[in-house]
Amino acid sequence: MPPKGHLTLDLAPDVKSPGPRLVIAIDFGSYASGYAWQFRTDFERDRLDIHINTKWSEGGLCCYKTPSALLLKPDKSVGEFGFRADKRFSTIKEEEADWENWYFFRGFKMMLYTTVEDANGRHLPASLVFGKSMQFMKDHAIKNLKEAGVPYKEDDTKWVITIPAIWTDRAKVLMRKAATEVAGISAENLTIALEPECAAIYCSQLTRQQLEIDGDGGKLQYIAAPDSVLMLVDMGGGTVDVTTVRVGKGGQLEHVQMSGGGPWGGMRIDDKFFTMLRYLIGQDVVDKFVTENEMDYFDLRMDF
Repeated sequence: MPPKGHLTLDLAPDVKSPGPRLVIAIDFGSYASGYAWQFRTDFERDRLDIHINTKWSEGGLCCYKTPSALLLKPDKSVGEFGFRADKRFSTIKEEEADWENWYFFRGFKMMLYTTVEDANGRHLPASLVFGKSMQFMKDHAIKNLKEAGVPYKEDDTKWVITIPAIWTDRAKVLMRKAATEVAGISAENLTIALEPECAAIYCSQLTRQQLEIDGDGGKLQYIAAPDSVLMLVDMGGGTVDVTTVRVGKGGQLEHVQMSGGGPWGGMRIDDKFFTMLRYLIGQDVVDKFVTENEMDYFDLRMDF
């Protein structure tokens, strides 16, 4: 049995039971964000038949995610998000007469304070910044579905927002507030889920052939055999999350240890790279380059 207070994840629900017709999950990352969806009919046929949005085209590439960059207009409505927000902010001085009144936020996921500071040193409520980002993702997903000829019905849709395992209850409350009060997602249709636990559920459905596991004599159909233990290490842009679960006889997952981790993600490498640049060529030179050559600075970050 898991230690007292630990979650138990049931992976053996009755797939025929009433539930949402459509599930849309938003992965809101420190460096990049994206979303995926699955219809109940697909789930009942194949649990891993999941659709992932790739319409984040930049430079001819087809991407699963777009940078977590938010550009807000002076009235605080969404101007752009992702690649387009990052790129437009680089040229906004030439495009908008009131450019000083626009707000730009990048890599703000770990800034879980009362307010979040933008690129020009101004502050907006954290729930507003996170909520506007979720609103963009929600609208983008609904637009894609409608363009594909799929009618969107809010009452038939479950929304899932994933968060790091290390986040506090206060952070979870903030994300729920942002989703319901700003992004307009119904509280009844919203689930806040821990990222490594989502990964554990997904990996438990992978077949032996998909992971090329040897040495079991061909006995395993899935890697998550009853009484086996899975350790998931999610190495993201902002955090590294670790969770360890044991598979029960009915397919349910039980925590062996509480999920944990720390702020050790890949963006730390980006920070070290620019720290090295400042050391090699000087802080003043870097500041001048960033200020006077914003498009080149954008290209440098994207290339790295």
